[in-house]
Amino acid sequence: MKKPLSIIAATAILAGCSQSTAVKFTLTGRDPAFTDGKYMYIITYAGGPETIIDSARIDNSSFAMKGSWPYPVSAFLYMGRGADGEQISDSDFILETGEIRVEKRNEDEFILTGTPQNEFRNELPQKVAGLRQKGLSPLRTAEACDSLFRAVVLENRNALALSLLENELLTNRPGRELLPLLDSFPAAFQKHPALLGLRKTIAGMRADVGTSYADITGQTPEGDTVSLAATVRKPGNRYVLLDFGALWCGPCRAEFPNLAALYEKYHSRGFDIFGVSYDANRKRWLECIETYGMRWTQIHQGFGLHPRQTQAWSDYTLGGIPSCFLIDCATEKIIAKQLRGEALAQKLSELLD
Repeated sequence: MKKPLSIIAATAILAGCSQSTAVKFTLTGRDPAFTDGKYMYIITYAGGPETIIDSARIDNSSFAMKGSWPYPVSAFLYMGRGADGEQISDSDFILETGEIRVEKRNEDEFILTGTPQNEFRNELPQKVAGLRQKGLSPLRTAEACDSLFRAVVLENRNALALSLLENELLTNRPGRELLPLLDSFPAAFQKHPALLGLRKTIAGMRADVGTSYADITGQTPEGDTVSLAATVRKPGNRYVLLDFGALWCGPCRAEFPNLAALYEKYHSRGFDIFGVSYDANRKRWLECIETYGMRWTQIHQGFGLHPRQTQAWSDYTLGGIPSCFLIDCATEKIIAKQLRGEALAQKLSELLD
């Protein structure tokens, strides 16, 4: 049995991974869910557009890649591309030197293991779950999670730390507050594409707490073009939750029932939801809407596009999904972001009860 890594113990292990040195890797996997004839792709979005690092054909439900890359980097593993592409794990992984393996965490989830940063990455959800089980208020829980991620960033300052900055910390707080953390990275990392990309993102952030929302348009399941602005300005609406999600996203699936319950409770009092789906194809999108009883407006901005290629992803500086923004319809400003579960329920109670 693997023993959990403490942050302090992990720091010593990860110290050797902290410099922006060339990566030599192997990545292998075998599972009946892997479709023969398709290709597995390692793709990174660090600091810019989609870049394919490597690919391999699937044969006998298995694949293997062996290659190199100039620096450790956050990446994603896909089976197929475009509208037929399927992200293999719910989160990114760290492409670093060593033997990386695809393993099944449970019936519905794959993880990438075998190297120090990825082993530590896989234990973070358990640490977060432990904080949430302490019975703290939603605000205190969010602060505790924030402190955990900040500690990992400050103690490591590596590719994993950059991933956490983008996918956890940047999505939860004003970007300008993270600039000192970026400044703390060693000189070898100051020119890392992911770090430069984060600086560029923060400098160009359009939608944040206290700012006006950026409008979004897309197609409904019926084929109509609708906008976020129309929902915000709809007579009777007082607060609108802009929600980004997808059926393939485990944390999104966990949150959808909560959204449905809150919509049922508060819709008559002026609460509405504007959902933006990042499902890869129409079939999965419609399945998601039906499975979770989504009675609110749902749009898609184009199948075959990776979420990071959409304007909404850029405008709202999304590090990942689920992601949400609460908009005050009277002022048309964002008043909170990343409220989920009990934290969202508590906020709506304060505003509408």
